[in-house]
Amino acid sequence: MAILVINSGSSSLKLSLFADEPDSPRLLWSKKLEGSELDDLSALIRALTDKETGKTDEITTVGHRVVHGGAKYSTSTLLNDQIIEDLRDCIPLAPAHESANIKAIEQARKVLPQAAHIAVFDTSYHFNMPLQSQIYPLPWAWYEDKGIRRFGFHGINHQYCVERLAQVREAAAEEQASKVITCHLGSGGSLCASLAGRSIMTTMGYTPLEGLVMSGRSGTIDPGIILLLMQKHRFSADELSRILNQESGIAGISGLSGDMRQLIEAMDSGNERARLAFDIYIHSLTAHIGSLTTYIGGLNALVFTGGIGENSARVRSAACERLAFLNLAIDKNKNESFKSGAGETAKISAAKSLIQTYIIAAGEEVAIAAECRKLNNSSSRGTWR
Repeated sequence: MAILVINSGSSSLKLSLFADEPDSPRLLWSKKLEGSELDDLSALIRALTDKETGKTDEITTVGHRVVHGGAKYSTSTLLNDQIIEDLRDCIPLAPAHESANIKAIEQARKVLPQAAHIAVFDTSYHFNMPLQSQIYPLPWAWYEDKGIRRFGFHGINHQYCVERLAQVREAAAEEQASKVITCHLGSGGSLCASLAGRSIMTTMGYTPLEGLVMSGRSGTIDPGIILLLMQKHRFSADELSRILNQESGIAGISGLSGDMRQLIEAMDSGNERARLAFDIYIHSLTAHIGSLTTYIGGLNALVFTGGIGENSARVRSAACERLAFLNLAIDKNKNESFKSGAGETAKISAAKSLIQTYIIAAGEEVAIAAECRKLNNSSSRGTWR
């Protein structure tokens, strides 16, 4: 038996096949698809599964990363036609990602009709945050009747990193209750403050647009700007959505790129707007780390993960330098020598640091496979809601 994990994004898709073994899922192969490769997902799944397993009926479960579960779905769910229709209601909340998730689900169900298809939500880890973390300072009816609340995202990986950290920390069970901030930094980015393995506060909100300055997303801005642009300059909602989600962030500030590698290269070549974009990114990142520290009453461990978090020593170094007032320091050699892919986890704290700092490779696919395996072993599949 095998579990196929489909992690679909707005511009890429990752397929990972796991053997469903007694102790835990074991990765057999993984492949990332981009660009024109995404045009016919059905044919690609057939080709990959036939090549690697010989026949698709060995796949008993397909786990799908779904960005938004809305107010209705707080835990992983066995998919059916009605649930897929419910997920369409979440498309306006995460337009680029949710539509891609649904497309992948529909195509995979056609190719692998014999398999159980399970949605694993990015919002689940944050769903039961304290009420004061969920509620916006808006009319109460908006929360009660319209379901407007902080949902948070990247929860699959935030939870994976917290659990992985508990495995590698020097101390034993008491470290499960440590105060942890995980920094998921990629083209999108979010932070999460966890206490005793529970999400207490996260930077993304009702949609993935809130919070950090990101590659192409603005992050948190004055909402009065939106009102002004709509009222005085006649911007449409669609125009503003495109600009705020794709043409802002470090790409908008620099006028160059949302790719952190290109931004740093331009900055080192003397481009002042690239330097400004980098500085604003670090300012946003460290300000949010400082803010989240107050939600959990201190900080024991800081984790960097995601494409930028794992690959950019410059971002980690610049952020940690600004956080020195927390008695946080990293080892320069350990920070610069870490190579993504060469190791899953690395501790980069300096010996004098009171806060432990780690790099943990993102583990969304293995977390999704583990969740599918747990639900497969449940005796109450019909009540997965």
